[in-house]
Amino acid sequence: MLKKLWVVAALAFSLPSLTALGIFTLVGIWNTYFWPSLALITNQDLYPLSVAVLTLKGQFNYDPFNVAAGAMVMMLPILLVFLLAQRFFMRGLEGAVKG
Repeated sequence: MLKKLWVVAALAFSLPSLTALGIFTLVGIWNTYFWPSLALITNQDLYPLSVAVLTLKGQFNYDPFNVAAGAMVMMLPILLVFLLAQRFFMRGLEGAVKG
């Protein structure tokens, strides 16, 4: 009984910090696909979104509206995860700042 209570209490106190860590890890992994995909994948249909947005900006042509639209589409999954976990994320960062 005491062990179960300890696990529940420890999980309740560490859930916000674990959520913040999960969001930071997700953003880092999401951005990790950029350079290896640019160098190793030759088929443009297999590019991840971050590399595809980079290809919208060519050497002689540049349409900032297309790049901005691609950046918004690329940002949507991370933004949705953050909005769903925002309450836990903010609580997890409360302990990091003393005031």
